[in-house]
Amino acid sequence: MSDDGQIKRIAQTLLKKTKDGSVKWEHLPQEGSSGSRVTYSTSTSTVVISAGALSQESYVFQIYNSDGVVVEELLVSEERNEHLHPVVGELFRLSHRQALDVDEVLSNLMQELEDE
Repeated sequence: MSDDGQIKRIAQTLLKKTKDGSVKWEHLPQEGSSGSRVTYSTSTSTVVISAGALSQESYVFQIYNSDGVVVEELLVSEERNEHLHPVVGELFRLSHRQALDVDEVLSNLMQELEDE
């Protein structure tokens, strides 16, 4: 069973560091699914957050050890973890934007449209 309090502290710390740009997220395509996953790795662990394609109302928050073994996994939804859901939801949205360079893509598109 997951320790929701510890997961929340990890998610809050990652959210703060994502906002200030001190962590770098990567996008991981999901084979056989149109959902989305983002990952952040340290020398000892990897955090993966997954969301479905049609709805981002629930997330899977996973932590892997350095051997690639899942050591913690938590399904995060409003119904199951109302205290954790807003934090993980915001973390996923920001990390997903960062991993896919959404702001840069939109800025480039706007520039191209203005140049036409």
